Amino acid sequence: METQRPYASYLPDNMEFVAKNNGLERRDLEKILTTAKLMAVSVGFFAALPLCLPVDPRQRLNCPKMNPSRVFTPEGQVSWGGSCMALYNVESPGGYQMTGLTIPGVDILGSKKGYSLQRPWLFEDFDQLTFQEVSEEEYERQLALFHSGRYEYEVEDCIFDMAEHNEFLKATKGEVEDIRKKQRKAQEEMGQLEKDLMEKWTEEKAAGKIPMDKVEALLNGTVLSPTLPYPLTPLSTPFPSPHN
Repeated sequence: METQRPYASYLPDNMEFVAKNNGLERRDLEKILTTAKLMAVSVGFFAALPLCLPVDPRQRLNCPKMNPSRVFTPEGQVSWGGSCMALYNVESPGGYQMTGLTIPGVDILGSKKGYSLQRPWLFEDFDQLTFQEVSEEEYERQLALFHSGRYEYEVEDCIFDMAEHNEFLKATKGEVEDIRKKQRKAQEEMGQLEKDLMEKWTEEKAAGKIPMDKVEALLNGTVLSPTLPYPLTPLSTPFPSPHN
C-alpha cells in the first residue's frame, strides 16, 4: 500500500486501525477474531467469497475499506470492511482491512479433498465460521497440506435457533448500545484523521511531490511492500458444516 499511498489512517498496521476504529485494544480485537461465530450472510462476489457477521452483536465491528484499494490480496486473507468479515479465497485485488490469514475455502479445479468440479467451493449461506490462532510455522504447514490436497477441514453440524437468538438480542440490548456509542466516538476520531491524511496526500499529488524519505528509500533500493505492511496473526479454521 505504501507504493500507492504513503500514509493513511489504516497504515502501517491494519489490525491496529480496526481495533482503534472500534474503540478497542489490539488484544480485544484478537479475542473477537478467535472467539466469534461468524455467520455467512452472503456467498459470492468473487470466487465464492463469504461475507459474514458475528452472531453475537457485542462482537460486531465496523471499519472503512482502503482507499485506494490494493492491487493484491493473498489467498486465505481474513478481512473486514463495513460491518462484514470477508474471506478472500483466491489471490485478487481488494480493499477490506487485512486482519489475519486462514485456509481458503475454494478449489478452482475442484480436485482437492472435499471439492468437486460441480462444487469447487466450501461455504454456503448461514454457515458459521470460527477461527483459532496458530503460529506462522503451523499455518504454513496447514496451507501446504491444502495446496497438496491433503488438508481436512474441521466440520460439525449445528442448529441456529432464531427464537433463542432473539431472546439473546433482547438481553444484550443495553450492553450493545453502550458498545455502539463507544464505537461511534472512535470512528469520528479516526474519520477525521483519515480526512486530514487524505487531504495531505491529495495536496502532495497535486504539487507533484513525493515524501523525501520514500525517494531516498527507492534510490537506495529499499523494497517497499505493497501488500503486507504489518504482521498478520495467522489463523487456522475449524469450519462448521456447509450444510447447516
